[in-house]
Amino acid sequence: MNFLPAYNLDPLKHNTKYIYGEAAKKLAIPQQYIIQAKAQKYLLSLESKLPVIQYLFIKALVKTNGKMKKYYIIRPVEEPISKEELRFYARKHATQSSPIWEWECAYCTFNKEELCEKATVPSPKTELLKIFHRI
Repeated sequence: MNFLPAYNLDPLKHNTKYIYGEAAKKLAIPQQYIIQAKAQKYLLSLESKLPVIQYLFIKALVKTNGKMKKYYIIRPVEEPISKEELRFYARKHATQSSPIWEWECAYCTFNKEELCEKATVPSPKTELLKIFHRI
């Protein structure tokens, strides 16, 4: 089975499973992946004379029949981000003093050193200290 030109993605040969097409569109993919892929497609299309065809290729655990299994998700990037959206995210990144996504909070240097007053997620270091103090 060959999904993309120049790539041999044979599930039997590699003992892996792939989700693509309409099934891949139904899966919840983190929004930051989609925004980044759309921004890349926009930037590539600025320099290209041909239409840009781009795919998200993500390794993920998917729950099937009550078990978690490793799948490779291949999802086309339908349309690029608009110029206004790209400027919005660039400005937001340049001016924001806290992480953009909530999950980043636990890995932020200021949160790890307990210097952040806006922390929404405790850092792993803080959680470990609480556990050790109980022992």
